[in-house]
Amino acid sequence: MTDWIQLRETKLKTGATLEDYRDFVERGVYYVDKTWFIREFWRDGNQVVMYTRPRRFGKTLMLSIVRAFFEKEYDRDGNLIDKRPFFEGRKILDAEPKILEQMGKYPVIWYSLKDCNQVNFEDFSLWMKGTLSIAARRHDYLSKSKNLDKDEIKLFQHLLSRTLSVEDAANAFVNLAEWIYRDTGVKPIILIDEYDTPLQWAHKYGYYEKVLPIMRSMLGAALKTNGNFTKALLTGCLRISKESIFTGFNNPVVHSILNYEDKEYFGFDHEEVRDMLHYYELDDQYPEIENWYDGYQFGENHVFNPYCLVLCLRAILDEKCGVQKGLPPSSIGPFRCYWSNSSGNAIVNEVIRKHPEYRSDVETLLAGKTVEKPIYEFITYRDLDHLPDVIWTFLLYAGYLKSIRTYKDADEKIFAELKIVNREVWAIFPTFITQFLNENIRKNDLPAFYQDLWDCNAPKVAKYINNLLVSTISYYDQKESFYHGIMTGILSCIADVEIKSNRESGNGRPDMILRDYNNARAIVFEFKYSDNLVAMKRDLALAVQQIQDKAYGAELLAEGFEQVVGVAIAFFAKRSIVQTMNLEE
Repeated sequence: MTDWIQLRETKLKTGATLEDYRDFVERGVYYVDKTWFIREFWRDGNQVVMYTRPRRFGKTLMLSIVRAFFEKEYDRDGNLIDKRPFFEGRKILDAEPKILEQMGKYPVIWYSLKDCNQVNFEDFSLWMKGTLSIAARRHDYLSKSKNLDKDEIKLFQHLLSRTLSVEDAANAFVNLAEWIYRDTGVKPIILIDEYDTPLQWAHKYGYYEKVLPIMRSMLGAALKTNGNFTKALLTGCLRISKESIFTGFNNPVVHSILNYEDKEYFGFDHEEVRDMLHYYELDDQYPEIENWYDGYQFGENHVFNPYCLVLCLRAILDEKCGVQKGLPPSSIGPFRCYWSNSSGNAIVNEVIRKHPEYRSDVETLLAGKTVEKPIYEFITYRDLDHLPDVIWTFLLYAGYLKSIRTYKDADEKIFAELKIVNREVWAIFPTFITQFLNENIRKNDLPAFYQDLWDCNAPKVAKYINNLLVSTISYYDQKESFYHGIMTGILSCIADVEIKSNRESGNGRPDMILRDYNNARAIVFEFKYSDNLVAMKRDLALAVQQIQDKAYGAELLAEGFEQVVGVAIAFFAKRSIVQTMNLEE
């Protein structure tokens, strides 16, 4: 029998949230070796290379691997840092000598845009100046350079002190690359993380048109072919149109999730996951982990979400150690949604809320089926407002959907057969359905519905529920939870009442109880889920009989409630029938 406490103490730690490669080395954290990517990047014949992958797929970590290998660094005493110890035992050391000769030879400009989430242009400007200052500080030797004139040094010092104008800040990359080359005699390598994030948030908060020219100047001008840099590597979520940012130079070579790649460096493949589980003696967990976190398809490669998988693995180990100590297992368990992707989530919400014509498509996806939609390779965030169909491209690139197959029609337009990626992503959609439902509830006459319940007006109660069922989205492979969620959503919007689900009462277990303490009254709900229209009347009668036979109202009357109402509801598809009764009689 495995001693899980001892195993956790002796094995390498897990590090789902680490984003700097050297942290894995220095902290003794389990690392899935992706260092061969260094060779792929260097051997790519293009000067500017871009990889687009969903959030939480290790893009920042991959950039840090490239930086750790190529960057020429000195310690605090001015001694050149030997990079080889960081890569002992890694695959990259098997590369050809001409690759290994590049280790530790280049200045590196590192610029991360991933944390840009400002709600207005003024805050964005301050944030941009701050992050550019951080990027420049790695090259503070330029402030004493004999190869820069006084005006250039002054401009560089403004860059460090965050006192640049917005226009000068937008040109910071052009200047910084030129100054580094002039001072060191070596053209730097430029690494830019999550390049499209500022545009995404600017679109969301309404200052897109102000940010676009700045990003175009900052990136487009800085990355002109044959500029003052050796190579550039960019990562992002979406493949932004050339006309949007990269005007003025050849579009970067983009490795998107639709491109064929011999090897996938973002995410874990099946062999890597099996090796990791075997290391932690968790081989038996593979089927469930595969069900939850596998399913992503990048080109021809099938991969797991690395961030969520590692968090789940850690939760499994924690629970096993807890049980070994005599603690009860977690009520929610280790298999759940770990993927925090607020930006992508906003896109899902937009599909459900703003595009009622796509609700049937979402229902089809939630049922485990596929939909076929056009895919736009070159897009801008403005397209969200003008081309509704482009939303499916966003969902694909953001990692919510996967492409089962792609094809071109007679007009050379690209189409993809799309499906929800896995169980974890599936679990995200009901959250937005609930939000959408609650918005619809507030738009309807909720007080009138509430009064109809107390008046035992079954036809009006049924009409209100049916209107919501028609306008919302169902996911039929979990019928009971869907209808239960509908009723929870409706009742939770009523002020000053207590809602309890599946609580013991009387001789049975009603589906839901509403207590209105202010008015000394309560409602008991019993739901039935029918297989067809014909069965609804039969199931409704069973619900009524259950309320009566099990005396659901007895305990509530004993509590002192003066009015107790019973509500029986039978559901099928987007229809309900209702019967009400006074239980105090």
